[in-house]
Amino acid sequence: MRITAGAIFTAFFVAVSAQAEDFAKWVNPYIGTSGNGNCFPGPCRPFGMVQPSPDTGEKVHCGGYKFDDTAIRGFSQTHLNGTGRPAMGDISILPLSDPNLKVKSKGLSVGVDKTSEVSEVGYYAVTLANGVKCEATATERVAVWRFTWPEGASPRLYIDAAAMLMQACNQKLGATVPESSASLCKKRRGMTGYKKALGWTPYKLFYAIEFSEPWKKIEKLPSDPFQGKGDRWVACFENSLEVRIALSTVSEDGAARNMKAEATGKSFDDICAECRASWNEIFSRAQLVKGTDDQRKNWYTALYHLCIQPNIQTDIDGTYRGADDAIHAAKRGHYSTFSLWDTFRSAHPLYTIIVPERVPGFVDSLMAFGEQHGHLPMWTMWQGEDHCMVGIHSIPVIIDAWKKGLLEVGENSSSLRVGESFDSPTPTQDPNCILTLMVQSMMNNDGENQKNCWNSYWENGYIPYYPGVFDKHHPQRQSVSITLELAYDWWCIADFAKLIGDEDTEKEALKWENCWKNVFDRKTGFVRPRAPKTAGGAWREPFDPSSARIGGSFWSDFTEANSWIYTWHVFQNPDALAEELGGREKALAKLDKFFATMPKGKGRSSAEGGLVADGNLRRGQIGMYWHGNEPSHHIAYFYSLWGRRDKTAALVGKICREAYLPGPEGLCGNDDCGQMSAWYLFSMMGFYPVNPCGDGYVLGAAQADEIKLRAGSGWFRVLAAKNTKDSKVLLNGNPVGGVKISHDDIMRGGLLSFE
Repeated sequence: MRITAGAIFTAFFVAVSAQAEDFAKWVNPYIGTSGNGNCFPGPCRPFGMVQPSPDTGEKVHCGGYKFDDTAIRGFSQTHLNGTGRPAMGDISILPLSDPNLKVKSKGLSVGVDKTSEVSEVGYYAVTLANGVKCEATATERVAVWRFTWPEGASPRLYIDAAAMLMQACNQKLGATVPESSASLCKKRRGMTGYKKALGWTPYKLFYAIEFSEPWKKIEKLPSDPFQGKGDRWVACFENSLEVRIALSTVSEDGAARNMKAEATGKSFDDICAECRASWNEIFSRAQLVKGTDDQRKNWYTALYHLCIQPNIQTDIDGTYRGADDAIHAAKRGHYSTFSLWDTFRSAHPLYTIIVPERVPGFVDSLMAFGEQHGHLPMWTMWQGEDHCMVGIHSIPVIIDAWKKGLLEVGENSSSLRVGESFDSPTPTQDPNCILTLMVQSMMNNDGENQKNCWNSYWENGYIPYYPGVFDKHHPQRQSVSITLELAYDWWCIADFAKLIGDEDTEKEALKWENCWKNVFDRKTGFVRPRAPKTAGGAWREPFDPSSARIGGSFWSDFTEANSWIYTWHVFQNPDALAEELGGREKALAKLDKFFATMPKGKGRSSAEGGLVADGNLRRGQIGMYWHGNEPSHHIAYFYSLWGRRDKTAALVGKICREAYLPGPEGLCGNDDCGQMSAWYLFSMMGFYPVNPCGDGYVLGAAQADEIKLRAGSGWFRVLAAKNTKDSKVLLNGNPVGGVKISHDDIMRGGLLSFE
């Protein structure tokens, strides 16, 4: 496509005009900081490396912070957004004022004045009970803190370079920091250091800390036994203080270069303004033009949470530490924090619309990790693979980007050894290279984790709930979920093989995609755990489709859900599922029953699955549907696929209104690195990627009066109907044929109206 000077000017004018509005004023970073959201309130840049934020309370929280806590243990520089397990929390600092306070290895915390707490886009502030005002902002790789002590105080700063957000149960694993080193600046105005961390995943972190004035005195503290070899200090100062902490995956020199490039010569207020402007540029791309104030707060906060991650891992010079512990260079950036079991569903498809320029870097990062580690990622954080959840859902993410034309053939390399040319070939240029890595990732046993040992899948055509005679490697628990998730990944591979003309791979992959039928019981109408073929392949008894736990074990057959929920996990082929259920009418009747059936028994029946059995509906729960976790997210849209868009519209409207609120408890489940937020954003616009592998967007009903998306130099506008029950859907004035719109329909710009 030829781009004219006039088009460039038009795009620039549109961008500048849009940024004139401060969309950031609608963002409430406290949304999801109470209840199960597990979000953090501190500032960060879009897709940045650092997330400076407070860590509160006596209990270690997943995001480090809970809104109702009244004490702060420290301010650390890295955090995960809305995950279900604590991690990161690196390089913690805490301002002290009592010169007689003896700092111990555990239990250090300071009360807070909650009325003083402020959290906005690009800025966080709170005044501690000791009178110290604490303020934070951030560049991509540098956390910036400003501490103002009250008059007459004795400024002291506790620095814990070994800090991590780890729960007490992790202590049995031993020291969390087996390696570390640190050097103090001779001018007494900073320090550099390194640590190897054994957290959610193993990773190496390098840092450079810079103070706005020299310390009067600094004391090295003994190591904490739980932390191992971590470095801790207490430094004394004369006056109030600015502290800047730069991070790197590569080296201490790399952290120092990041500091110089991003923060040197800029004031705290300059950096804060730049941070807010970087977010307003993102918000200007997806605007809620007409709607209620609560909708605007939810909308722009969801956009904010969506774009916190994946997190950039490259230093300012383009280098990063790979999964093989070697130093590589990346032209388009290298990213981590891929919560793929969650985000492949709608977060990654939404990135292709809102930040398409980032997507090639995301895919390059997945491919580079796969080459360095041996299989494509499941759940990565910094250089490590956690093998968290099931399936290898980097596969649909890569294929979706390819099908949407975002992986340009001939693009230069993204992952090279230092010293190699950026013009060397990259795997994303060659579809056969992509296909080979995908197939290898699905077939090669991974000795690190039993979830990747799938011999029993080939022996049985499904994962049995216990190993058979020939099953030398066998996943522990979650047998039905793993079978279904692998089947979907194989469908994606078959689709990609067809796209690039590899008929043999397509045919073979489709055989394994159909394995979902091997755990579907036509008699009961549910997916169910089965014994190995060598033991007869019988269905597991007793069977209760509402239960996620069988025999008292945790997640014995399903991953954070139950059979009621996972029976619908065939979004690659809904019509085939309807056929297994006895036809479309019976499938629709089963959907009705799904949304109306209450769990039985006493108390919670499904733990993280969210279902309760006390006769009441939890927020986000509609019968067996539980919106607080990802396996349910696509199910309401099955009504549209089977001819009842009115029911999809009603359910989606109810969820948007009731499961998303503009306050600390605004999320009914973990945000999971933006997936919960992405569902809301798509559903507010009236469409959703049920099959997120480049298969278009299934129509529901728009929930705000007007929304517009940047599409090239123009806009794609969405108008809502006043009565969704009988609304018709028009695209640029013409009735939409079928129940989907395509990605190209959106990116060409135009008008989608529910009339």
